[in-house]
Amino acid sequence: MRRLIEQAAPRVLGAASSPVGLHLGGERLSAAQMQPTPTGAAIQSVGSLELGCPWYAMLAEPRRFRRALDQFWHEHGFRGRQVVAAMPQEQLKVFTVEYTATQGQSDAEAVASEVRERLKSKGRNLVVDFVPVRQASPDERSREAVVAAAAREDVTAFLDLLGNAGLQVQALDIAGMALKRVVTSLEPETGPDMQSALLIYVGATSSQLMVVWGRRLMLDRSIEFSEERLVARVTRLLELPEHAAKRLLAEYGVRATQGPHQGEMDAVLREIVGSELQQLKAEASKTLHYAASRTRGNGVDRILLVGAVGRFPGIAEVLSAGLGKAVGILDPLSAFPHNLTKEEAAVLSPHYGVAVALGLALRGLSGPGR
Repeated sequence: MRRLIEQAAPRVLGAASSPVGLHLGGERLSAAQMQPTPTGAAIQSVGSLELGCPWYAMLAEPRRFRRALDQFWHEHGFRGRQVVAAMPQEQLKVFTVEYTATQGQSDAEAVASEVRERLKSKGRNLVVDFVPVRQASPDERSREAVVAAAAREDVTAFLDLLGNAGLQVQALDIAGMALKRVVTSLEPETGPDMQSALLIYVGATSSQLMVVWGRRLMLDRSIEFSEERLVARVTRLLELPEHAAKRLLAEYGVRATQGPHQGEMDAVLREIVGSELQQLKAEASKTLHYAASRTRGNGVDRILLVGAVGRFPGIAEVLSAGLGKAVGILDPLSAFPHNLTKEEAAVLSPHYGVAVALGLALRGLSGPGR
């Protein structure tokens, strides 16, 4: 991906002390910019913008996108135009490959060979990057890597969209790597090499299960469970319009109100949503077993829900009971000093894109190795 950035946009190679982390997904743009302080990174600027249409519709309206971006940049006080951006999840395929490097063969060459074999002829039209997975034992010859692949024309179009809006793309990254940096900032006193977590993001059309292990991303997989699926089931069974179903889920979720104050709506939604959550619990359980198998049975330290759906009342509690391990909610803003009011932070913190943007900004602040 770095080579494609250099080819498609030579002007992006200028230096910047603190690039903006930029995330585009669904109908939302989120951005964050960090600044170094004597005690660590702090949030300089952060914001999230509803575009009013899917982001990819802006590919046909670059001037509209630039106007919206310029206003957003000005309102939130972002400095400079250099960004570290995440390739949109809709255009990205992330998977894990197992490979063995022969004598004299680099990891990159071995991974490229495995990707070509898996994707056959499609591999010739893809931009591919990878990060090695930390091995349980350094003596193992067989290794794993998390691979990110996107169609070359999609990457070029995305870079052009940002470039035509006056942005200078310093690097492209993936959401899982960005979230890894946020997780390792939550409890810095424990040390980044000692932290591990399963991150669960329930998106509009799919969900992501990501395993962070120390400084590495161990796994990043997509499953079919989604917010749309939850909303569609509530809409169908309760005969409600979609917007009303979304509001009910956000207000009631699967909360377990007890005693005389227990409402009929609580019970109905617990039954509907609880049955749907079985698939998510099953997939999360598989992922936990995989992590344990790759770490000699150590498993992950914690499970964190990312994004707005994870904050629906009762969701974390239901998953905790099903997985036999406490499930928390990732509050990305809590990891860094900021000047937001309590109300502003409460609005921004649930957005998945804000968490990813903060992680991207951390890469820009500390360099690619972070």
